[in-house]
Amino acid sequence: MILRKILTLGILLLLPYTILADKYISLDKSDPITMSDNSIIYRGEIFTTGTHCFFIDNNIKDEDIQMPYVYNSIQKAFENITDGTPENP
Repeated sequence: MILRKILTLGILLLLPYTILADKYISLDKSDPITMSDNSIIYRGEIFTTGTHCFFIDNNIKDEDIQMPYVYNSIQKAFENITDGTPENP
C-alpha cells in the first residue's frame, strides 16, 4: 500500500514534465519555469494567466504557443492588454 502511494506520487510529480516537455523548456534548468493548462509554476507558486498575469518569452515560437496570455514579444502582449476598472485595475 505504501509502495503504491509512493509510485503514484512519483508519477504525479513527473507528469507535468512529460506532458509539458514539448511545450516549454526553461532556459535555466536550475531555476525552472513550468506551464500547466492556464498556469505558470515558478518556485512552487502557481500563477494563473489572465488579463492581470501573462507570460512573455521571446524564445517561444508562434506555433508553439498553446496557452492564452502567453506571448513571445512585449508588442504582442500589449496588443492584447485590456483596460482595467477602478474595482479591478
